[in-house]
Amino acid sequence: MATGDATDQYLLDHYYSRFTSYLGKEAIKPDHLRYITENKIPLLPVAQAIYDTLPINTESRAYINLLLSWVQSIPYNELEDRLTSNGSGYLPPLGIITNNQGDCDSKSVLMASLIRSLLPDVPMVMIYLPKHALLGISMPFRTNEPTYTFAGIDYLLMEPTGPAVTPLGEISNNSQKDIASGLYSYENIP
Repeated sequence: MATGDATDQYLLDHYYSRFTSYLGKEAIKPDHLRYITENKIPLLPVAQAIYDTLPINTESRAYINLLLSWVQSIPYNELEDRLTSNGSGYLPPLGIITNNQGDCDSKSVLMASLIRSLLPDVPMVMIYLPKHALLGISMPFRTNEPTYTFAGIDYLLMEPTGPAVTPLGEISNNSQKDIASGLYSYENIP
């Protein structure tokens, strides 16, 4: 087995993936896309329970905002303290629910997994800023809402991190500045 093959196998076995930052630097990060794909079925009961609190035939925007406010209410934690997490700076979706804490990329993966549970075909992107992560979803938007275009598709962005309850289409000033400055990279969520 070649060295590259052994490294790739290690990454696969331990849920990591290669990544290119907005600066073009090669890096390794948790395999967020794999976590989203593998957690949509285990999280289906949670997604369904949240959906069932809404009136029948509620538009998907209301569902997304309800999910978003729930994920934002989970306490923020950088996950670097071994007393409160494994110290890696990332918790998978079920770990966030069990431990009632998460950081920006962990909570973004949880949010994407919940959306994927009930809306399997809606285009979504995971957006990486210098010290932050958030999500974009392609769905009908209102004329006054800012959208961001990635690979020719318009997305409404969302900030699952919280603790502020910020609705779909609203992101922090810092996130807006980073995106406007081109300080981001993104991955299409399968």
